[in-house]
Amino acid sequence: STLEFDECGVCGGDGIADGVCDCDGNVDLGCGCGEVGPSGCDEECGSTLEFDECGVCGGDGIAEGACDCEGNVDLGCGCGEGEPNACGDCGDTDCYELAQGPNLMSFTDLPENQSISSIFEPITNDVYAVLGEGVSSVPMDGSWMGALQEAECSSGYWTILNSSTSLSVSPDGVCSTDQTYNIHYGANLVSYPFYSSQSLSEALPQDVQGTVYGVIGGYEAAYLDETGWLGSLSELNPQSGYWLISSDNTSFTYNSPSNDLVRLESNKEKSNAENLFDEFGVELSTVSSYYFLENALVDDEYLTEAYTIVSKCNDNVVGVRNWTGTFSDIPVMGIDGRESTLGYCDIGDTVELYIIDENGSERKLNGNIHSFSPNSIQVVSLLSTSIETASNFSIVKAYPNPFNPSSTSSFTLLENREVNIGIYNINGQR
Repeated sequence: STLEFDECGVCGGDGIADGVCDCDGNVDLGCGCGEVGPSGCDEECGSTLEFDECGVCGGDGIAEGACDCEGNVDLGCGCGEGEPNACGDCGDTDCYELAQGPNLMSFTDLPENQSISSIFEPITNDVYAVLGEGVSSVPMDGSWMGALQEAECSSGYWTILNSSTSLSVSPDGVCSTDQTYNIHYGANLVSYPFYSSQSLSEALPQDVQGTVYGVIGGYEAAYLDETGWLGSLSELNPQSGYWLISSDNTSFTYNSPSNDLVRLESNKEKSNAENLFDEFGVELSTVSSYYFLENALVDDEYLTEAYTIVSKCNDNVVGVRNWTGTFSDIPVMGIDGRESTLGYCDIGDTVELYIIDENGSERKLNGNIHSFSPNSIQVVSLLSTSIETASNFSIVKAYPNPFNPSSTSSFTLLENREVNIGIYNINGQR
């Protein structure tokens, strides 16, 4: 016999069979002869890794604080969505934050039901009145009384509140940003239809600038002269209303801003102008005028930014502004029918301007200051703390003659001036 033992110790055997790796018939699956093959989601030898909920092999799943595999968080309006607006609403709503007292506002867009009662229904108990240009509406016993019954896209409104609150409005695409504004001579209460701000020179078409020469906001104003727009109001803001002051009838469409895709929240952080009103106890009125002061002299020296200007009517402070330079605008509040504005300026009342220095000392500015006219822009030339002496005057002969128990005499001046009147006897005694 020539038989021999094979590699497996079998006499005359065939040895290790084809496809196996040892005498026991095991195969090599990639991890060694007779061992288990690759395993786990990574197909590695000895692996126990699994796919997590995000489909990542051996991953940790959704991160702590996140709401999905993309790392998004839930800010209150669903996973990966935005956060609620100031009104607490999610989705496509406009939120108007309104302060106690007058708010000069406009609607960026309106719901299909444009009635004042429907729009303001959620905050009816907080509303004192809603005023438009020449129209108004007041909530009373469950109804709204007055000529103002529907809101308009192109109009601005004074919304007067008994307490601060917020108003949520669901827009339905009623308003168009390319709507036409028909402007008449004088003051026009209009809307601003965009979701982003623009400077006055950008927003108003060039061919209407000049005809529209003044803009009045809640606490600020602008005046256009040959150098451009002057004053504290430099841009038009979403949700705000404005008085446009025009020298003639005209019409226009606002220029569109370049980035009007983002719905902005109204910013109700108090401005420096509002803080000054609070400091001096001035109530914002729905009736006002702004006096643009070219400059003023204090003891023959021009004003500096250390001074504050206050306006007065009937001995009441009706406006205040820090001096910021040539043609600073000084607000002058008028009577609007509310008790808090009693004693403020009425049509034709004398307006007085005073300066207050950094030490709190107050001095009157003298010169030619126009009487009060509601919702107007007034330009005041150089004023001074110096008192000018009348140089031209006339006295009418006394009647009856001075030898009577009483006598009347009148005098005239070319301009308003402070004068002293003295009466002397024939001996020159006063």
